Amino acid sequence: MRKLATMAFATAALSLSLAGPAAAARVYFNVGPPPVRVEVRGVAPSPRHAWRDGYWRWNGAAHAWVGGAWVVPSHRGAAWVPGHRKSTPGGWYWIEGHWKR
Repeated sequence: MRKLATMAFATAALSLSLAGPAAAARVYFNVGPPPVRVEVRGVAPSPRHAWRDGYWRWNGAAHAWVGGAWVVPSHRGAAWVPGHRKSTPGGWYWIEGHWKR
């Protein structure tokens, strides 16, 4: 019996490690976000800064607004890919914004 329990634990641990952190961190929600807020950008702090739009983020109970901000790209020539929701039969999940070349 002990050997069977050890094998079951090892199988579960292996399946979690193969899923990776992105799959483990994915949270599904079935509530659509409110309309996007209009934000005033103001003047960029420097020519190196790029504007990252605000967005609605699911906090586990409701959507919470994350305001836009001036940010410095991670590398020269980078373009900001905004975060967005991906729709699946199980609900939506959030894909974080990121820099791409």
